[in-house]
Amino acid sequence: MMRRHSILEVNAEVLSMLGTPQPVVLLDIDNTILAPRGAEIDSGVAAHVRQLSQDVRILLCTNNLTDRQRRVSETLNLPILMRAMKPLTWWVKPWLKQHHIAERDVIVVGDQWVTDGWLAKALRCPVVLLDPIAEDTHLLTRLLRRVEKRWKL
Repeated sequence: MMRRHSILEVNAEVLSMLGTPQPVVLLDIDNTILAPRGAEIDSGVAAHVRQLSQDVRILLCTNNLTDRQRRVSETLNLPILMRAMKPLTWWVKPWLKQHHIAERDVIVVGDQWVTDGWLAKALRCPVVLLDPIAEDTHLLTRLLRRVEKRWKL
């Protein structure tokens, strides 16, 4: 597991330190590259993700199913798996197979250990955990953040 403050600190060099020769980034959306209540992705973050996608393959992966996530996918011109049910792999593994991606090539990048970290663990791949962009007011997310703090993750 690697920790970084934000997606702006994740680049091809950082990803190469995780030992995956041809990394494919499974990138979370909410509170990773889009604020929890934000309507649009920040232009600096969008530019950074576009630049990163020139160096590594990026697939968006979210547990949500809203127009907000769809707009991020369209803005970045990246494929998206919505309603992924992270940390379960029921939808993620077939989706990776559909995109001809071996699990050994995946690096999960997200803001929650319980969803993104456990998904990486289930896929047996590295994870980069980022600080959340903002405090999320969603009850389940607040509960999971407390669990993470207790485990000092």
